[in-house]
Amino acid sequence: MTNLAQYHFHKCTQRASDRGHWHKFGPFYLTAIAAPLATIDILRHILVDNGLWTPQAHWSPVAYRPGCTSATIKCLTPTGWFFVIFCTYTGYILLMIGTVWCADLHTKIRKAWRQLRGDQSFYVQLVKKTDWSSCCCYCRWQEKKEECQKYNSFINQKVVGVVIQQQQQQQQQQQQHRSKVDLQNLVV
Repeated sequence: MTNLAQYHFHKCTQRASDRGHWHKFGPFYLTAIAAPLATIDILRHILVDNGLWTPQAHWSPVAYRPGCTSATIKCLTPTGWFFVIFCTYTGYILLMIGTVWCADLHTKIRKAWRQLRGDQSFYVQLVKKTDWSSCCCYCRWQEKKEECQKYNSFINQKVVGVVIQQQQQQQQQQQQHRSKVDLQNLVV
């Protein structure tokens, strides 16, 4: 697990830092926190098995209540809840988020989804409701104002192109439907 955190650090040093420190090193921080959280229950087991942490200690290491017949979540002690549920699950969730973020899987999946999905009507409706002249998604600094305006005009051109394409497709479908109806009327 620590090797994965090291790998994420290596990958994060290669990421662009124009969006801030957290965006650049966030995946590493999540996996660095996840490594001890996900393995702390194993450490508890090792300490108990080797007699270094006994049930007579101030804080008992016993994960399950005595006399409980099943090893389910219902039988966990507060120590069990802390180590098994909180630490382990939180650690693996952070590890998963950090790995997905480091590999940019969320953007790759979104891009593949948009390429495979031919219907863009949802995006067109969203864009119709958006005032792109005041929206500057990727250009947050005043000195990049010109770049922001270029980006907005590019988006407007793309949106207009998609809307025109959809309107043309609808017109073609309507014409095909009319010609079928006319053919049927001629036959009858």
